[in-house]
Amino acid sequence: MGSGAMQTSQPEIELADCIFLAGVNIQETFPMIARRVFRTKAKGAKVIYTDPRKTATARYLADIHLQLKSGTDAALINAMMSIILAEGLEDKEFIASKTAGFDELRDSLSKVDLKEAEEVTGVPQEKIREAAITYAKAERGCILYDQGMSQHYVGTDNVRVHANLALLCGHAGKPGSGVNSMRGQINGEGSGDMGCLCVFYPGFKRVSEESAKFSGVASLSLEEFGVDPADVVAEDI
Repeated sequence: MGSGAMQTSQPEIELADCIFLAGVNIQETFPMIARRVFRTKAKGAKVIYTDPRKTATARYLADIHLQLKSGTDAALINAMMSIILAEGLEDKEFIASKTAGFDELRDSLSKVDLKEAEEVTGVPQEKIREAAITYAKAERGCILYDQGMSQHYVGTDNVRVHANLALLCGHAGKPGSGVNSMRGQINGEGSGDMGCLCVFYPGFKRVSEESAKFSGVASLSLEEFGVDPADVVAEDI
């Protein structure tokens, strides 16, 4: 939690009992990961999908398509959490030992009106309930989210409510469970993993951390290594 990286490795996705695709049209933008989701579904896992559009993922992969109005993700997830609490499906042991601020969350969710949530999101209460119970009852729940959910002015809040949903159900810290940030498409994901982002080395080690620059050579001076890019260009010229 607290970092925009995947908590679940790609092979571990296939261990999930429920896969929640939040704003990620995975069949068209992440075809290789989509193959894993198809295999997982074939073994009995349920797939929940939130997207205002009727995409290929909605037509061919999702068991439950929550076709919400754009920008209403937080209202939808809050409604799901409200239902989970009302049904007593929260993971009490996990909440007590691994989380903080649960009382505040519960008090906030007590104000959720499901009829109002239906009007705001455009998703029928019955479908919200079905999705909530399906996710909560899974032994291992895996959330994959993308820019369709996060690229809003309330994008940070959207990510937070999905993290809250995972923690409420104990779907974190074990194989096949977690909250997983993805890029807009597969090549973007690979560039981040391989260190093409200007602020991270491979493995999301920060460039600003001196200790992250070398592995296995801690006894050597960092100043002895590296060539200034300007010198390389000058030599080529």
